[in-house]
Amino acid sequence: MQFCANEKSDSTSACKFLKTKLKLTINEEKSGIKRPVHFTILGFGFVPTYKKGSKNDYQLVVGEKAWKKLKEKLKNMSRKTAPVKLEDRIAKINEIQRGWLNYFRGTSITGKLRDIDGWLRI
Repeated sequence: MQFCANEKSDSTSACKFLKTKLKLTINEEKSGIKRPVHFTILGFGFVPTYKKGSKNDYQLVVGEKAWKKLKEKLKNMSRKTAPVKLEDRIAKINEIQRGWLNYFRGTSITGKLRDIDGWLRI
């Protein structure tokens, strides 16, 4: 994945460097110049920041697929019909949340976490 200011020249020079100096094979289908907003990678996505005077700045967010997986895991663990003790259920939910938050630390997620917290308490 590469981000370039000038699409044509930067892309060709970067590809040439990767092929000749580093002797790497490049998959032309997957490679290319893209804006960060158009893809997710390893569960992370990018959204533009809207601050006065800042252009082409992006912030790291959690991808939609990752949010859905988290909600599904929490939903499965919080089902009241499952034959699990309350203490075990709480311990497992804490374990899921701790691992998930450690993986996605550094992203902008406070608002969505509040929503999930309210949804989980119901």
